[in-house]
Amino acid sequence: MKMGLDNKKPLDKIQLAVQQELQIALDNAIKTIQSKIKLNINKEDTASYTTSCTASLRAKPRNIKDLVSRTSKNFNINYRKSIDSRKQDEEKHRLDRVMRTIKPWYSEDGYMDIIRGLQQASHFEKLDFIRNMEKAIVERRKAT
Repeated sequence: MKMGLDNKKPLDKIQLAVQQELQIALDNAIKTIQSKIKLNINKEDTASYTTSCTASLRAKPRNIKDLVSRTSKNFNINYRKSIDSRKQDEEKHRLDRVMRTIKPWYSEDGYMDIIRGLQQASHFEKLDFIRNMEKAIVERRKAT
């Protein structure tokens, strides 16, 4: 099993292909820059050009990691489903996310009481509940 950029997650075939193509493109860019540097006759121009190219090349691996992570995230079926459900009904998506997060906090009876209360609640009461629980989740994550 091949490891990813962060050596924690295995990469699938699509991620490996993207990573290999990006590495080839980066190698080609480096060769092009090096050939342009050799063609420069004026030493001052060469030095300033080298400095600017070196600085941009240091930023490239970070950009490559970002591109690979965004690509792999968008190929993840669960991520795509989450985005699609949010586009269809954002309120339902938020409620589902909140309920999934708070479920371990309560006993079965307590959780069922919350669900029953939400079934009887008006639209605005549900919105208040979602907003308040999102704040509580953020506070609880800050505390841990």
